[in-house]
Amino acid sequence: MIAFKGRLSFRQHMPAKPTKWGIKMWAICEASTGYCTGFDVYTGKKQGGAREHGLGYDVVWTLSKPYHNQNR
Repeated sequence: MIAFKGRLSFRQHMPAKPTKWGIKMWAICEASTGYCTGFDVYTGKKQGGAREHGLGYDVVWTLSKPYHNQNR
Protein backbone atom coordinates (compact mmCIF):
# COMPACT_ATOMS: atom_id res chain seq x y z
CA MET A 1 0.00 0.00 0.00
CA ILE A 2 1.40 3.35 -1.04
CA ALA A 3 0.05 6.17 1.09
CA PHE A 4 -2.08 8.58 -0.95
CA LYS A 5 -4.92 10.87 0.16
CA GLY A 6 -5.66 12.58 -3.17
CA ARG A 7 -8.51 11.83 -5.53
CA LEU A 8 -8.37 8.65 -7.59
CA SER A 9 -11.03 6.23 -8.71
CA PHE A 10 -8.95 3.26 -7.53
CA ARG A 11 -7.82 4.55 -4.11
CA GLN A 12 -8.31 1.94 -1.37
CA HIS A 13 -9.38 2.33 2.26
CA MET A 14 -8.19 -0.29 4.73
CA PRO A 15 -9.14 0.86 8.26
CA ALA A 16 -7.21 -1.90 10.09
CA LYS A 17 -3.85 -1.07 8.45
CA PRO A 18 -1.29 1.56 9.52
CA THR A 19 -1.58 3.19 6.08
CA LYS A 20 -5.34 3.58 5.88
CA TRP A 21 -5.72 5.35 2.50
CA GLY A 22 -3.65 4.66 -0.57
CA ILE A 23 -2.90 2.79 -3.76
CA LYS A 24 -2.77 -0.98 -3.48
CA MET A 25 0.12 -2.60 -5.36
CA TRP A 26 1.60 -6.06 -5.71
CA ALA A 27 5.23 -6.70 -6.62
CA ILE A 28 7.31 -9.72 -7.57
CA CYS A 29 10.87 -9.39 -6.27
CA GLU A 30 14.11 -11.36 -6.47
CA ALA A 31 14.59 -13.22 -3.18
CA SER A 32 18.23 -12.53 -2.25
CA THR A 33 18.54 -8.86 -3.28
CA GLY A 34 14.93 -7.65 -3.15
CA TYR A 35 15.15 -6.28 -6.71
CA CYS A 36 11.65 -5.67 -8.09
CA THR A 37 11.16 -7.55 -11.36
CA GLY A 38 7.50 -6.67 -11.86
CA PHE A 39 4.53 -4.99 -10.23
CA ASP A 40 0.80 -4.51 -10.66
CA VAL A 41 -1.46 -1.69 -9.47
CA TYR A 42 -4.92 -2.73 -8.23
CA THR A 43 -7.45 -0.56 -10.05
CA GLY A 44 -10.60 -2.37 -8.95
CA LYS A 45 -12.66 -5.28 -10.17
CA LYS A 46 -11.94 -6.47 -13.70
CA GLN A 47 -14.81 -6.55 -16.17
CA GLY A 48 -15.93 -9.96 -17.20
CA GLY A 49 -17.58 -11.62 -14.23
CA ALA A 50 -16.52 -13.77 -11.31
CA ARG A 51 -13.05 -15.16 -10.73
CA GLU A 52 -12.59 -18.91 -10.79
CA HIS A 53 -9.86 -19.08 -8.13
CA GLY A 54 -9.82 -15.68 -6.43
CA LEU A 55 -7.92 -12.42 -6.53
CA GLY A 56 -4.72 -13.71 -4.87
CA TYR A 57 -4.39 -16.56 -7.34
CA ASP A 58 -4.93 -14.26 -10.32
CA VAL A 59 -2.33 -11.75 -9.09
CA VAL A 60 0.34 -14.41 -8.48
CA TRP A 61 -0.39 -16.09 -11.83
CA THR A 62 -0.20 -12.80 -13.75
CA LEU A 63 3.02 -11.58 -12.09
CA SER A 64 4.78 -14.94 -12.48
CA LYS A 65 3.72 -15.45 -16.13
CA PRO A 66 7.15 -14.47 -17.60
CA TYR A 67 8.73 -17.29 -15.55
CA HIS A 68 6.34 -20.12 -16.47
CA ASN A 69 7.96 -23.19 -18.10
CA GLN A 70 11.51 -21.94 -17.46
CA ASN A 71 12.40 -24.41 -14.66
CA ARG A 72 12.91 -21.64 -12.12
